[in-house]
Amino acid sequence: MNFKTQNISIKKGTKRLFLFSFLNFIVILIAVILIYFSSYFYNRMEDQSRSVTYKVNHLIVLLNAQINEDLKHNPGTEVLKTIDDITKDVHHLYYFLIKDKEFPMPLYENREELQAYYDEVALFVITLRKNMISFRTKTFQIIWAELILSALFSIFNMWEHIRWRRNNLRFMDDIRMGLVDIDHILRNQSPEMDYRSPIKESQHFFNYILEINRSIEFNKRIRDLSVFGSLDDIIEYVYSLVSVRMPCDRVALAFLNEDRNVIAETFYSAYNNVHLEQGFTLSLDKTSLGAVAASQSFRIINDLPEYYRSRKESISTELVLREGLRSSITIPMFFQSRCIGFVFFSSRELTAYNEEQATYAKRIIDLLKQKLYIEYILQNVIADTSQSFVTLMNRKDNETAQHISRMSRYSYIIAKKYSELYERQTPKFIREIFWYSPLHDIGKVGIPDNILLKEGSLTREEMDVMKGHVTIGEKVIEEINRRMSRSFSIPALNTAVEIISGHHEKYDGTGYPRGLKGEEIPLAGRIVSMADVFDALTSHRPYKEAFSIEQALDIIEKSMLEQFDPKVYRCFLESLKEIKKIYDQYGDS
Repeated sequence: MNFKTQNISIKKGTKRLFLFSFLNFIVILIAVILIYFSSYFYNRMEDQSRSVTYKVNHLIVLLNAQINEDLKHNPGTEVLKTIDDITKDVHHLYYFLIKDKEFPMPLYENREELQAYYDEVALFVITLRKNMISFRTKTFQIIWAELILSALFSIFNMWEHIRWRRNNLRFMDDIRMGLVDIDHILRNQSPEMDYRSPIKESQHFFNYILEINRSIEFNKRIRDLSVFGSLDDIIEYVYSLVSVRMPCDRVALAFLNEDRNVIAETFYSAYNNVHLEQGFTLSLDKTSLGAVAASQSFRIINDLPEYYRSRKESISTELVLREGLRSSITIPMFFQSRCIGFVFFSSRELTAYNEEQATYAKRIIDLLKQKLYIEYILQNVIADTSQSFVTLMNRKDNETAQHISRMSRYSYIIAKKYSELYERQTPKFIREIFWYSPLHDIGKVGIPDNILLKEGSLTREEMDVMKGHVTIGEKVIEEINRRMSRSFSIPALNTAVEIISGHHEKYDGTGYPRGLKGEEIPLAGRIVSMADVFDALTSHRPYKEAFSIEQALDIIEKSMLEQFDPKVYRCFLESLKEIKKIYDQYGDS
C-alpha cells in the first residue's frame, strides 16, 4: 500500500468535501435570503396593488355616476382627489408591475370622451392584475428552483462524504497494520480499538500516534542525558521519570562484582528511614537475584511480607520491610551479554505494580544502563586513584594505615548521622566522605622530612611550614579536578577539595588556613575535622601516648568543644557505639 498516494487522495477528498459543503451552505443561505426578500417584496407590492385597485375601482364608480348624470365639463373635486391618490400609489409600484404604463389623466369634455377615459382606466386595472399574477407565479418558480438546487447540492455533498469516509477507513486500516509493526518495535501494547464507533476509533488512533511521539521524545531526552552526572544524579533522574507513571517510594542500584557479590551502590528514596544502605553486600548465591539474572527479564513482587515469610533467609528483604516497602520490581542490567547489576523499584503499597509498569521501567533502564555502568567504572577509577595517593602519603608520613581506615569510617558514620538528624545528604556525598577523607593530609607530601618526621615539638616557624600542607593539598587536588573537568561535565573531586581545605578550620574562626567561622566552613571539612581530632587523640604518636576514648571525650568537652560544629559534635556523640566498634576493629597494632 502506497501510504503517500493514499494520504494525498484522502487530503484531496477532504478538500472536495469541504468545498461542496461550503457551496451547499452558500446555496441554502442564498435560497433562504431570496425566499425571505421575495416574500417581503411580494407582500409589499400586493398591498400597494390592492390599494391602487381599490382606489381605481372607486374612481370607476365615480366616473360611472358621471356618465349616467348630465355631462360636466370639469371633473368633480372627489374625482380629482381620487386620481391624485392613485397617481401617488402608482409611482410607488415597481416597473415590472406597471411596465411603464402610466395612469391615464382625465381628458374629456363630452360623454364619448368620458366613456373612453372610463375604458382606459378599466384597462389599466386589468393590466395591473395580470402583471401581479405573473409576478406571483415567477416568484414561486424561483423559490422552487432554489429549493431543488439546494436539495441537489445536499445529496451530492452526502455522496461525497460517504465516499470520503470509505477512503478514510481504508487508509486507517492500512495505518493500523503499520502500527502493529511499530508496536512490536517499541515493545508496547496497542490500545483496544472500538470499531463500532468511528469517533472513538479516531480518538484511539490519535492517542496512539501521540503516545508514539511521546516515546520518541522520551528516548531522546534519556539519550541526551549527560554522560557524567554521578550515579546518584542518574538514579534521582530515573526516580523522577517513573514516579509520574507508577507508585514509587525508592529506586536502588546494585552492581555485581567479579566475585559474584551483589553490592548496594546507591539509592534515592522519598523517606529517611533507610536500613538497606549503600555498601550492603550479599553473595549472589544467597539471594534469588540469580534466577532474575538467568531469566533476563524483570521480576514483580506485589507482596513483600508474604515473599519474606516464604524466604526467611532473605536479609535484604528484611531490611526493606523495615523501611515500610511492600511491593517491588527488580530489573537486571546486562552489558555485553553479562549481568552487571540490578535496579530495584519499590513502593509502600501492596500490589502496586503490573507488567505494563515493569515494561516501562525496564525500558528506562535499558536506555540508561550503559551510562550507569560507565559512571560506576569512572567513580571506581577515581576512588582507586585517591587510594593510591593515600598509599604514597603513608610512605612518607608517620601516620599508620589504621589511622586512615579509622578516621575515614568515623567520618562516614558521622556524615550518615548528620543526614538523619539534620539536613538530608545524598548517598554520593556520604560515599565521597568515605572515599576522600583519607586525602585530608595529602599536602604533607610537600613538607620537608625534617619537619614532618620531627619527634619533638615544632617551633613557630616550623609550624607555619607544617600548616602549608593544606594549601599544597588543595593545589594538587584542584589541578586534578580541573583536568578531569575537561572530560566530565561535573567536577569529580569537589568534596575532596572541601575536606582538605576545611579539616583544620575551627568553628570559632581560630583555625587555618583562612580562619573561616561557623558554616562558612564546608560541611565535609567540619565532619572530617571532628573525626580527625578524635582519632588523633586516641592514637599513639612518637611524641605522645594514645588517650582512651573517655579521656579523649573529656579533653574535647573541656578545651576543644568550641572548635567543632555543635550539630556535627552531636552526631559524633550519638554514633559513639558504632565508633567504638571501629576503634576496636582497626586499633593501632
